[in-house]
Amino acid sequence: MVIAKRRLPKLEASEDLTFVAEKLRNFDVNAPIGAFNIDKATRRLLEARSLPGVVPFRLVRRHMKNCCASGLSTVRAKAERGSLDAAGRSFGHKLAALRSTALDVSNLDTSNFFDYAAVTRPEDGDTAEREIELIDDELDRIKLLSRKLVARIDHLNGRVDYIGAYSPPNRVVPFTFGFIQALAQSWHRMFSQPPSRRDLSDMTFLMAMSLVDFGYVLSPSQRKSDVWLSDRIRKQIFGN
Repeated sequence: MVIAKRRLPKLEASEDLTFVAEKLRNFDVNAPIGAFNIDKATRRLLEARSLPGVVPFRLVRRHMKNCCASGLSTVRAKAERGSLDAAGRSFGHKLAALRSTALDVSNLDTSNFFDYAAVTRPEDGDTAEREIELIDDELDRIKLLSRKLVARIDHLNGRVDYIGAYSPPNRVVPFTFGFIQALAQSWHRMFSQPPSRRDLSDMTFLMAMSLVDFGYVLSPSQRKSDVWLSDRIRKQIFGN
């Protein structure tokens, strides 16, 4: 089985999948039977299984179209998650820095403040001595507010868990990851039972033919792409 003859650079999550999205938009589930590679996989499925509906070819096409859409959604979710992670990390870092500064201020010894600071502009009618008293009071209020700020930040941190960065399993491509997740669900719906290991070969062939129809080309580094795809499906759905 050959998934694609073209040898393109490996598709990563950040790469443009506009071509795949365009193929998905133009995919006609009502096209004549035999118009798509998916139909080859459907014929193979019908040799050993029964599919509900008068036109099982259209049923399988609809499910594979949904799987492709799920793959694209997973890619978009990763990109959006990355943006959110960056914003969340920035806020978290700034909040931690603010707490550290507030804690330092709250613990400052201001008894010798006027050894390195001088009153430059007393309030109207106040003497320099009175102004120093007022500034001492202001320093105490600042230290008190700093302690309250530390307590509020600690209270917040005790009530929330910061969401970590998007971290899919190692060596997982988001598009195929989302496609396989949807494939398992579609298989269950089509055959009224979850997929089993004995279905792995047919699932691999169905996904492979779908990837061809939707223009998604696996990495040329995966010389036996059907073996790689089967391995991905097996690990993701069955766990090992």
